[in-house]
Parts: sequence; C-alpha cells; structure tokens
Amino acid sequence: MELKFFYELLNSKENVGEISFRFSDDDEATERYIGYNPNSNDISRPYWAGICDVPGGRTFKSASDLMRAKIYGKKSLNQRWNDVILREIDGVWPGELNECHKDQIEKTEAKLKKKKKKNIAIVSIITAIIAIFLALIITFNGVFTRALGMVAFAPLFAGVTAFCAVVEAITNPFSESETGDIEEYPKYLENCGEVAPTMMPSKEDFGNYKNAAITYKRYEMLLTLTWSVVAVFEYDDAEYEKALGYIGEKYAILNENDYKDEEKDWKKPRDYDAKLYGYDFELLGYQYEKGRHYVCVGHKDDENVIAFVYVYDYEDDAKYNSSIDLLMAHYSKFPSKYK
Repeated sequence: MELKFFYELLNSKENVGEISFRFSDDDEATERYIGYNPNSNDISRPYWAGICDVPGGRTFKSASDLMRAKIYGKKSLNQRWNDVILREIDGVWPGELNECHKDQIEKTEAKLKKKKKKNIAIVSIITAIIAIFLALIITFNGVFTRALGMVAFAPLFAGVTAFCAVVEAITNPFSESETGDIEEYPKYLENCGEVAPTMMPSKEDFGNYKNAAITYKRYEMLLTLTWSVVAVFEYDDAEYEKALGYIGEKYAILNENDYKDEEKDWKKPRDYDAKLYGYDFELLGYQYEKGRHYVCVGHKDDENVIAFVYVYDYEDDAKYNSSIDLLMAHYSKFPSKYK
C-alpha cells in the first residue's frame, strides 16, 4: 500500500480503529498497533500508537502527528514506511479492503485524484500566463519591446525552468513500497496499469522459496510517468534449480530475431541482456504501447536468488533506455537486502 494512500485512509477516521503491522526486521510474531479512537479520554488526541519506543504507547492530535512521530527506533512511520508489513486494518486483511470497505476506498482514491488535479490546474494556469507574456514580447516589434524582451527573456526562462523543477519536486515525489508478503504482489502489478499483470509471472510461478522481497516504485512528473515492480526470491539449492528449470520451460528469452520483421526500428528493444547488482539479466518480455514495457529476469547462482523486474517508461527516455541495466537502475527500486 502506498504511503500517501495509507495516510489518507488513516486521516479519513473510518474503519481504522486498530491497525496491526510489523517491520520487516521484526520477528514474524511481532505485532505493533496504531489507530483512531473517537472515544478517547482525551478527545483532543484521538490517534494512538502502541508497542513503540514509548512505554505504554502515545496519543496524537492528528494522523499527520502520528505518522511523523519518531517512536520506532528514533524514526517515524513516514521514514520507515518501506519496512512496514501491514497485517490487519480494523480486522480486515489489506488485500480484502476493496471488498469490505469499497465506499471508503473509493472516497480515499477520489480525494487523492482531486489533490493531483488541483496541482496540475495550478501549474497549467501559471504556464499559460507565462506563455502569453512570451507571446506578447515576440509579437510586438518596437525597439523598446525588443530591448525589454532581451533583458527579460533570460531570467524569465531560468525562472520557468526552476519553477517546473520545484513543482515536480513538491507535487510528484517518488512513491515507493516494499513488502515480503506475496499476497501484495498482484496489487503492486495492478498499480502499474493493465499491461503489467499480463507480462509478469503470476504469484504461483515462483515455486517454494525461502524468502521474498517485492517492491513498487512510481514517479510521475510533468512530462513523464514511470512504474516498476521488482520481485526477488531466495531458494535453497534444490528449489533454486527447480525454479530455474520452470522458468526455462515456461518462458522464452527474447533476442533480436524476435523483432526482425518489425517495420519501425525505433519500437524495437534496445538491449536484450545486462548485468546489474551481481545479477545476470535477460529480457523476458517487451511491449511497445504508449511507451516501453520491459520484463527482465535475473539470477545470482552463488546466492540462489532470482529477480523479476517490470519497468514501464512513458516518455521513452533515450538516455536510460539505451540499455536495460540503466533502465532498471534508474527507474526501479531493488530491495537493499538483495542488491
């Protein structure tokens, strides 16, 4: 679950009376709790957290205060979100939220979209004003106007560039999630649109692994959009060989011959294998549809680890699409344990 979505869910105060979770470095039996209690003895502090750095827990005025409080190893939930593994939200498993609290989920999603549209509208209005001003400078040919335009254009251009950079930094931060729960994997793929679930393996294809780490990363800027999912699995010796064999039987590794009849060369993959973080990667899937969709599979034989990576790049940035190792390194989030 994305941090922004979880915050809006908590801030909505509906069906969030008790939320249980643990951190990825906790013992699996550990259960931590946060929630919202409208019947608190101190009605000015209805949010609460238990099993934290403060004996007996703490209460808070708002969801924002709770998420920012440095009560987990001197760090906040905001800072440690990538380590959070949600167990239940008011007795409901996170994967069942859409079914159990459909109205609430829809309201939360609508609120996030409304915020995003508001930011885009502000940027559009300011951009339009700047464009009109530049058009007036170009249109009028008087000596005074040309001189004014020459003086104004350089700082104006620099200002527009700086403004766009600030807007992107404020309104479109990286959205990242990480989990060890395989049940979250399909949802991570769905967050990447309709193509990702059709290209990546299903959760049943990963075999009997010992450990798993699954990440999601999204970055939406003014002119581009990228998504990625990384699914890494660690096996014992026997199961590792079985998993490699299964992948070899079910999936065909792509090469240049698969695209020899493609009419438009610029739509072809630009690379078919790579080395990254000690993995030997090969191209397992590729699709050109409003940008480039890549699926790569990599393995580390000395660690019995297999990684599947899906990356989508709307802008088709030649700088990072020149090779799939740069594409994966720039646009995806690898679990630090398996880098």
